[in-house]
Amino acid sequence: MKLIKSIIKLILITLFLGGFALVGGVYYLSSTVPHINSISDYRPKLPSKIYDRNGVLLATFGTEKRELVEISEIPKKVLNAFLAAEDSSFFEHSGIDLFGIARAFIANLKAGRVVQGGSTITQQVAKSFLSNKERSVVRKMKDIILAYKLEKKLSKEEILFLYLNQVYLGGGYYGVKTAFKGYFGKELNEVTTAEAAMVAGLLVAPSKYSPYKNPKFAYTRQRYVLSRLVDNRMISDDDYQKSLNEVIKYKNNTIVKNFHFHFQEKVRLDLIKALSKTRLYEGGFEVITSLDSRLQKVAQKSVNDGLVEIDRRQGFDKSAIEIIPVSERESFIKKQIKEFFKISSNFFTINFHDYERRYEHDFSDMNLNSGKAEIKVSDEVSSIVEELFNKRGFLKGLVVKTAEDEAEVVVGGKSYFIDIQGLKWASDRLIEKDYKYKNAPKVVTDVLEEGMVIHVRPLKLKNKKVEKNNLELFQIPKVQGAALALDPSNNQVLSLVGGGTFSSGHFNRAFQSIRQPGSVFKPFVYAAAIKAGLSPSSILFDTPESLDAGDHDINWKPRNYDGKYLGPITLRSSLEKSRNVTTIKLAQKLGMSNLITFLNSVGLSFGDRKDLSIVLGSQGVTLFDLVKSYAYFLEDDIQETSQIITSVKDYLGNDYSELFITSLDSDLAEAVKEETVEDGLAEIDDTDDIGEREGQVLSDQERFIVKNLLRGVIKNGTGRKASFLSPSIGGKTGTTSNYIDAWFVGFSNKIAL
Repeated sequence: MKLIKSIIKLILITLFLGGFALVGGVYYLSSTVPHINSISDYRPKLPSKIYDRNGVLLATFGTEKRELVEISEIPKKVLNAFLAAEDSSFFEHSGIDLFGIARAFIANLKAGRVVQGGSTITQQVAKSFLSNKERSVVRKMKDIILAYKLEKKLSKEEILFLYLNQVYLGGGYYGVKTAFKGYFGKELNEVTTAEAAMVAGLLVAPSKYSPYKNPKFAYTRQRYVLSRLVDNRMISDDDYQKSLNEVIKYKNNTIVKNFHFHFQEKVRLDLIKALSKTRLYEGGFEVITSLDSRLQKVAQKSVNDGLVEIDRRQGFDKSAIEIIPVSERESFIKKQIKEFFKISSNFFTINFHDYERRYEHDFSDMNLNSGKAEIKVSDEVSSIVEELFNKRGFLKGLVVKTAEDEAEVVVGGKSYFIDIQGLKWASDRLIEKDYKYKNAPKVVTDVLEEGMVIHVRPLKLKNKKVEKNNLELFQIPKVQGAALALDPSNNQVLSLVGGGTFSSGHFNRAFQSIRQPGSVFKPFVYAAAIKAGLSPSSILFDTPESLDAGDHDINWKPRNYDGKYLGPITLRSSLEKSRNVTTIKLAQKLGMSNLITFLNSVGLSFGDRKDLSIVLGSQGVTLFDLVKSYAYFLEDDIQETSQIITSVKDYLGNDYSELFITSLDSDLAEAVKEETVEDGLAEIDDTDDIGEREGQVLSDQERFIVKNLLRGVIKNGTGRKASFLSPSIGGKTGTTSNYIDAWFVGFSNKIAL
């Protein structure tokens, strides 16, 4: 009897301790799960969106592609598909569905594999908020505890809101709105029942059931969801059959290189520096930038065209050309046609018989004549090739026939022709220190041979008329360039091109490349002279002279680029003709200390360096700094801040804009503040009034004269090729030794560039 009592007592103690441990464990686990007391506590990971000044979307940065959508905006057919697939008794249970767990257990046991899940939608919501995704008893307990809490704190509609915005649906898409846009290019109100069932079926294993990766599994899963819809009387038998037979159009996601990559990368890096990468990629910021997309497109095209033109002057690089043997030419053409059809298609469908993709433009019906490297082209083929030429500018082509007067080139199965007009620039590439005239090719066979894979583009004549079926040889340039346009009234960057679009790379040549500016630096010397009291008609002497080089204990004998001397010339003529000797003498007359003070006032800092070679552009600068300093020729009240980001707000409306006004370098600002003009310009008369203008870089009158001088450079000087654009354009050209760098920096009435 005593033994029985002892056993009972032990059992009771064990039960008590076990119950106490269970309660304690539940209490502890409850304290470790996220606290969501209301829907306002929901903090989803939202991507940040970058816009231009006119509201045009430039880029999206995020770890999870997600757009929030209210439950009232989600169609019933979408709601039903998810309920049928995951939790048909959602509105009846209190977070845990024991019957659902039993049903799933039996179904999985019969199938010998996992075909149904036992978790309710509430449990799945709970699971999505837990950082630990591993399968364990503790993790499952946390699911149940958090699910219970959610059911107590939130309504069923609010739980559905969390679920349909939080759930991962493959392809990087989180939430139903983003998923339907990503897979079908549709808004929620355009979705069909078949499409809703397809996406709802992804929940179990998004990668395994992806129609992009495993279409056979995807349609098997879709049919299961449709059958659940019928079983739960959410759709009729007719709707079921109709949905089974529906041919779904999937969005064909092709990578398109944008025209503002370097700008958006600069924005991204600035945002990360101020906010952190995690906050940027998960904080749902809306960022307005200073970029003007229309101007940016023009700037990028201008840089690309300029790079092509410069590269052509060096001749045609035959060493980089691939030659395909006769036996492989048919395969090359067929492969190119297939690729063109694919990238030109906006969507594809999936064949129910072989589960292969069928693109909008179907290649399977094409008839390639064996061994002839020719193809019977349809109007569809022609239009696709023409469309790609318009989008990309140039394409690859295969030379299939050559003669002295023309060559036949096949592009995407369509035959084109290149005559000597399309090859006149293509002399043999020869890059030397001293320029030598290159003889243009006389016949087509001097340049092309059968089997060559070359880049081509439509031939345009001088009247800009495009010759039908006639192409010209194109060469991807190896040189690089940059462009930047600035609004002097607020120092906002309107366009920024960090390089050509022919090759990829993150290096931003507008902000990061420090290059010698050459003669584009000279206007600052002449502006300082005007400020000091000289006039455009002041006489300078373009004569040979040995000068003190400044920091170096040697004599320096500067020369002009043409090796000639013009004798006495006016200050205006000296700038227009970009004379080196007179510019150096002018700087010497001003005094390097006074010149450096002026340069500091326009935002150019050279530290302690004061040698005369600076005035010829020997000191490296960035394009951004140079353009910003040219802005002083248009506006005197240039802000000491520069902006590419004008507004930053998170999805809750909190404003972070003040973090992104980039001040001038503090050392430079301090130097400008401390510099004085007490030394004056002793070498020049009539400078007593300089002190009266202290604090103002250039007076209105001085600025007018400087602008007039630089407009003279365009009208009469080294910038004459730009004179046809507008009489308001002013600026300066510049090159460095051996033509390594070529520059143009200037302005219109309202823009510095």
